[in-house]
Amino acid sequence: MSAPAHRLTGVLPIDVRGAVKKDFEALIKATEVKRITFHGLRHASATLLLQAGIPVHAVSERLGHKGADITMNVYAHVLPSMHEEIRTELSGLLYGTR
Repeated sequence: MSAPAHRLTGVLPIDVRGAVKKDFEALIKATEVKRITFHGLRHASATLLLQAGIPVHAVSERLGHKGADITMNVYAHVLPSMHEEIRTELSGLLYGTR
């Protein structure tokens, strides 16, 4: 029995236990980058998107989370570093120093 398609995209999930995993591991070895898992790539992607200022709800949709609250709980460690950027941007908007 195969896994169900993703509820938003209709795409079947990748089975990383098979050929895709072997290809992925070969690519990592060939490029001599630090080893990372498929799940690690997902986490890194979400973290980078949030750090780039992409709205949480958009990242949440991309990850297939049921709601942005799930994304907020998982990636809360990323958001505090963004507060200074927000504070600086808001200050510039309010005081015309932007």
